[in-house]
Amino acid sequence: MMGVLAGLYPEKVFGYFENISAIPRCSKNETAISNYVVDFAEKRGLSVFWDDAFNVTVLKPGSAGREHEPAIILQGHLDMVGEKLPDSSHDFKTDALTIKRDNERIFADGTTLGADNGIAIAMILALLDDQNASHPPLEAVLTTGEEDALDGAAALDCDRLSGRRMINLDSEEEGVFIAGCAGGCVTEIRFESSIGKIDDQCEIFEISVTGLHGGHSGVDIDKERGNANVILGRALNGILRFGVQLIDVKGGSRDNVIPNFARALIAVATDIRADVAAEIERLDSALKNEYRNSDRNVALALTNIPEITHKRALSADRALILSQLLISLPCNVQHMSTDIRGLVETSTSVAIVNTRYENDRAVVSIINSIRSSVASRKAFVEERIKA
Repeated sequence: MMGVLAGLYPEKVFGYFENISAIPRCSKNETAISNYVVDFAEKRGLSVFWDDAFNVTVLKPGSAGREHEPAIILQGHLDMVGEKLPDSSHDFKTDALTIKRDNERIFADGTTLGADNGIAIAMILALLDDQNASHPPLEAVLTTGEEDALDGAAALDCDRLSGRRMINLDSEEEGVFIAGCAGGCVTEIRFESSIGKIDDQCEIFEISVTGLHGGHSGVDIDKERGNANVILGRALNGILRFGVQLIDVKGGSRDNVIPNFARALIAVATDIRADVAAEIERLDSALKNEYRNSDRNVALALTNIPEITHKRALSADRALILSQLLISLPCNVQHMSTDIRGLVETSTSVAIVNTRYENDRAVVSIINSIRSSVASRKAFVEERIKA
């Protein structure tokens, strides 16, 4: 094997991982990676099936003497989360990932690596390609849209599968088997606001929340990391009482990511500027203390913006509702398991906030991601968000 990962063992696994890392495969852009797997199977004479959701199923007979054993299903997902640093020019729709390595890690240059769940694809392809391995019949199921809403799994036709035992290769720790699963759902809150005119004498400022670790809203939710959308709501709730006008709010980019950035545009009259700046400074100091262990680089900043594209703002009452909603929504760990020590049972994240203007209305959208291994508690969190 040639490439950055040459010399790593198992060689075939890392060879396939490097190959698939060259294929753009964010959620809803899985056609190329599906094509790659189909081509791989056809070249080896394996039975392969491809559905309208771009899920791929590959069947491999059992090795000599094990042909009649019960089949094992090996499952992973083809898509990945595409996140990048602010200064990265990477285009997830067209560009290969730039893989790097040091003595301890494999990582990507300025972007997510896609090991979730690219390593599963690599392991499965390596086993399907191995002519010497002893194994029962294998049924490889590679689904799409796992990082988006489990769309591929929902569309999967299982009629071609005979296996009744499945190994899902989407875990986190080497040598650890997990028995169980978290169900999930995504909610969207949308509400409208009439539009107020900004006084020409007001200055425009940006409030920004930066320096947070963020992370995966499943595996990192118990690490007490800050949620940028909630912190921004806290800042807005502290300054709206001075008479600030709220122009725009934006935070987060993916429903399964703990948001590590958020920003709001506000209009500030000259006579309240000092009060607003003092409140932002006070909260910034409090945040640095509160998150000194989990997000020590957290920063809340107020920056003057010389130009904006429009002079419109949300009404005062709707702006207040938005700020109160952001700090009141359930967020982070809701329940720990009483069966398994240390296991998060139920969690939720205020994932994405957006504001857009449509004619004479402003429309605010808040996306929440809920996870739970207990269906009734997942439903209860959804009820709380609705309430």
